[in-house]
Amino acid sequence: MLGVHAFWSKPTLSGTNGHHIHKNDEFTMYDWEILHFILGALEYRSKNGPIILFTDKIFYNYLVKNDFLKFWDYVDVEKYEKFRKLKIVPENNWTSFKTWLISEIPCPFLMFDHDNMIYTKIPDELFDIDVRFAHLEYINPYYYPEKHEMDVEGFEFDPLWDWNTHISNSCMLFFNNDEFKNRYSKKDIEFELKNNTTDPRLSSVQYLFADQRLLIMMLERDKIPYGQFSNKIWKPIVEPGEERFEQYKNEPYVDQVKFDHTWGHKHTLIDKEEARVVYKKRHMELIKQSYPQYYDQFVSFLKYDS
Repeated sequence: MLGVHAFWSKPTLSGTNGHHIHKNDEFTMYDWEILHFILGALEYRSKNGPIILFTDKIFYNYLVKNDFLKFWDYVDVEKYEKFRKLKIVPENNWTSFKTWLISEIPCPFLMFDHDNMIYTKIPDELFDIDVRFAHLEYINPYYYPEKHEMDVEGFEFDPLWDWNTHISNSCMLFFNNDEFKNRYSKKDIEFELKNNTTDPRLSSVQYLFADQRLLIMMLERDKIPYGQFSNKIWKPIVEPGEERFEQYKNEPYVDQVKFDHTWGHKHTLIDKEEARVVYKKRHMELIKQSYPQYYDQFVSFLKYDS
């Protein structure tokens, strides 16, 4: 199955109103972040098929400078030039390049985030469906405000969308229905073009409607067959010591899929050196074991003491 990475450098330069990205005068990336990104490409290519990266010239030049282009089968910067003309506000909509790109790639393909590593072979049986995403989540009302709370002037909400359905985590997105994925991407970008609120909370969370909630609302509305790459559902609010995930389904073949999504752990990695050391050591051990030809390059890049 064709794998797809998408990376937009502009949110790093502008900063975002949500999550972990702070404004930088020049493009940079945490060493542990690019390490995970590249290992994600290597693991996918070795176990599941070719992988393409869509990005902009700034990140392309960063890859050239560090001799990282070779980790993808192809790196495309032309699509970005088309996306750039939309002039979407990156501070509020920092995942929009990914969701715009969905309409530009013919099915089938599996798009996954740069902070997500798929380290097993995905059974072919899981690709016999129109849409499949990473996993379900229970609704966290802070991050997923209701329709009447949102500030997106001029956006048309379908009255048949179900606001009680679970959230679809989009760190992995498989599409095998061109008509639906094009329509979803179009509606997503319609939202993000209008998502220019200055409200502090809404400017940091409304992008999640387009990135994750809209997808499952449209799937349910149109009765499109869909599934997940995990049989578990994520619980955003837990008691101390309580597991974040609980069993939700028992779909055959799904338990064979293993992936490692850094996501919220980024905050810990940014703030705590001890966590960074553990994280990088785990990744370097995988490189030494599975991709020894690149070990010395990463030792030099990370200034890693093996």
